[in-house]
Amino acid sequence: MQDIENPVIVFDPTAAGVSGDMIVGAIVDLGVNQSRVREAMLLVKKHFENCKSLKVKFVRVRTHGFSALQLRIEVKESISERTAEQLVAGLESTLRSLNLSRRASIFARRALQTLILVEGKLHHGNCDPHKIHLHEAGSIDTLLDIIGTACGLDDLQIFEKGVKILTTPVAVGGGTFSFSHGRVSSPAPASLEIARRSGLIISGGPVKQELATPTGMAILASLVDGSVPFYPPLKPLVIGMGAGTKEIEGTPNILRIVLGEGIDISKNDKRHRGRKVPNKLV
Repeated sequence: MQDIENPVIVFDPTAAGVSGDMIVGAIVDLGVNQSRVREAMLLVKKHFENCKSLKVKFVRVRTHGFSALQLRIEVKESISERTAEQLVAGLESTLRSLNLSRRASIFARRALQTLILVEGKLHHGNCDPHKIHLHEAGSIDTLLDIIGTACGLDDLQIFEKGVKILTTPVAVGGGTFSFSHGRVSSPAPASLEIARRSGLIISGGPVKQELATPTGMAILASLVDGSVPFYPPLKPLVIGMGAGTKEIEGTPNILRIVLGEGIDISKNDKRHRGRKVPNKLV
């Protein structure tokens, strides 16, 4: 992508929340090399002997009249959960197989560690967090979302160019839902704890269902430099739209990511108007 003065990325989960697959879909929709991301995600299977089959594809969908890219994963595993230690080992061996930048690998480790530490605190007290058994987060889906995010942003050279990354408030939904530890209110305890630790701003609604998943929150918390109530002053250059799989009444289930040039509101130049933006920051 051309040189952008003061590059800024804004995640916009205010309407429909955030999940790992929505993040990956929106990043690829920015113009990332889709094949590279898909191949990186498929590589995860080689490092988990209990994963019997894995299919990854990106599909263009329409939700409430909006076009967005949806990540679809089909995975068959012979086990239902893993220890945190097993996931960490799988992530490390996968990272060794990929040609990611150092900072992209650091992000991937940080995102998984965030999930592990939160799960450890909520469900296992003071035991070694790497020895805990993960339930929903123990599927390789978790690593697929993390690797897809790392690879996609690395393709844009985001980690190497000092891009400022912000997020608007995360819609967390409402009501109650069931998971492996019983019935709880939304946001999920892990999602709420991640928001508390990282300073992410959250907002309830707009529907009575879970909208912010722990994996999505962990990825977001491990990427952003800050959580802001509104978009900062910027010139939008590229917009990525990632579609979730849930049906949300009256709301497009879409996560937007905006790549733009942060501006000083005292200036009003038109340098980028009408310009096509390529796929790399340089």
